[in-house]
Amino acid sequence: MILYRFFRPLVFLFTPEFDHHLVGFFLSLIHRSRLLTKLTCKLFKVSSAQNVEIARINFPNRIGMAAGFDKNGTFYNGIAALGAGFVEVGSVTLTAQPGNAKPRVKRLVEDEAIINHMGLNNVGVEKAQKNLSKVQSIVPIGINIAPNHGLTTKEMIQQMTKSAEALESEGDFLVLNLSCPNQDGVKSLQDAGIISQLLDEIEAKKPIFLKFSSDLPDEKLLESIAKNIERISGVVMSNTTTTRENLKSKNQKFVGGLSGKPLFNKTLKQVKLVRQKFPEDLAVIHSGGIFTVRDVKESLAAGADLVEIYTSLIYQGPTIFKEIQKKTA
Repeated sequence: MILYRFFRPLVFLFTPEFDHHLVGFFLSLIHRSRLLTKLTCKLFKVSSAQNVEIARINFPNRIGMAAGFDKNGTFYNGIAALGAGFVEVGSVTLTAQPGNAKPRVKRLVEDEAIINHMGLNNVGVEKAQKNLSKVQSIVPIGINIAPNHGLTTKEMIQQMTKSAEALESEGDFLVLNLSCPNQDGVKSLQDAGIISQLLDEIEAKKPIFLKFSSDLPDEKLLESIAKNIERISGVVMSNTTTTRENLKSKNQKFVGGLSGKPLFNKTLKQVKLVRQKFPEDLAVIHSGGIFTVRDVKESLAAGADLVEIYTSLIYQGPTIFKEIQKKTA
């Protein structure tokens, strides 16, 4: 981690998307090679890491990779080799879409944050399914599903149902993305009644998680979970935020979803709220602003079963999974 911080200014000379593609390229080399996967696993292995069973799934550790990093299922084993206990692939939409116009990502270095306006760019269900079927995963895989742009509620439900049917066999659990701030109409899916309609159509045998917005009012969040709790295995708390509170960077006015350190207290509050209301009924994945061992310990103490990172990998480098596990196992 110290070595990465030395080189980080050089890395940050390039655009966030260029760096993402470059990292993805190297991780895909590991992903496609059993030998490189084994060697990388050995290099980043933490002997004290402990397996945990959540939602009937056996996870090698509690620290995973959030959706949005491996959008198309092309390097999840590369991420796992760095020490991730699970990887959430996607979001995947039924048909391919290019996303929003560039530039669509900004770093907020002073805040250790990112704002993205990507617009769920991905290769679509058919190609993602082929990618996932080529390489057997070495850790549990969650498949994050979202609808395409510009659809009615009925059309979004139809699309997500088809996507779930096509991709369920390729993962260990499904995550229904109800809350992308960069996709028109998607946040309406967080309504309790609409979630019920969606779950009426999806006949998945794998565990289903719902991903909510960090901006969703508490009463609506609890209502949506309570009405549908018997048909889901868990929730992901939470998606990026459109709020801009106490930021330092000049890039704070960029349009899109904010992720990173400034999100931690907001998502931690949601985790506590959900766990207090539903103490035994569902699994909670905390995703939002987790950077340090202390963050992970606070998250688990608040009731999270698993945690996900993303932005902290950008700022702290590839050893973050190992560093956190060494001190929390």
